[in-house]
Amino acid sequence: MIPRLILPLLALICVASAEDKFVPDIVANVTRPWPGKDFWANPAEDWIVSKGRFENTFSGGNRNIVLLTAEVTAEKASFNARLLLDQISFELFGEGFVGFQAGLRGTSGDYRETAVLGSEFAAGIDFTGRPFIGNVKGDGPPLPLPLRGIVLELKGEPVDGENYKLTLLVQDATGKILRNVTASAHQSWLPGLISMTASSQAAPPTDLAAPRPLGFVPLSQKREGEGRFGFSELELSGTKIKLHPERA
Repeated sequence: MIPRLILPLLALICVASAEDKFVPDIVANVTRPWPGKDFWANPAEDWIVSKGRFENTFSGGNRNIVLLTAEVTAEKASFNARLLLDQISFELFGEGFVGFQAGLRGTSGDYRETAVLGSEFAAGIDFTGRPFIGNVKGDGPPLPLPLRGIVLELKGEPVDGENYKLTLLVQDATGKILRNVTASAHQSWLPGLISMTASSQAAPPTDLAAPRPLGFVPLSQKREGEGRFGFSELELSGTKIKLHPERA
């Protein structure tokens, strides 16, 4: 039997652990096609892991690395996702984007089907250098290209009712904020998996302030355009994030 004096301490420990950063394993000392136990690559033949970084080897729509072992829940709480991206291709062709896709869900509710066929909303930088969340574009001039040494940080905070405030920070490697954009999102968009995405196709126009519609269709993976990127240093934190180590 646990003494009553210890129970509050255990509760504090549980709360603290939920706030800890989750850093999935991206193997640092190999070059191989398999993304590792925490991830799923779409399409698998267009990605490699090289020295601690995922690298997109062929351009096209909706090239993504899905994180399997953590997801955003429906709990009314905050979350944070962070990654480092580097443009690999010499130039960018097409109306594409790079960054996060979040709230990835499929039709069956199974995480494996979701990783392959699910749909989600986008938050990142388009190929003109402008940051965005859904259909909301950031103010100010576009970022200079190529996009190298860029840290993206997506934050979600509950506000009133069923609404969230989403913030995308675009930073350099030192942590200096280069651009930012904020958007209001209905909570129905948020639960699901998260992916790191490089797409030569534009993100679908998404009104995040309205409830998520049924039958939201994912981007095509047709090979076209040019826009290859590397992703590393993925981190997730916040009590809205639930870990699933059993999926590894």
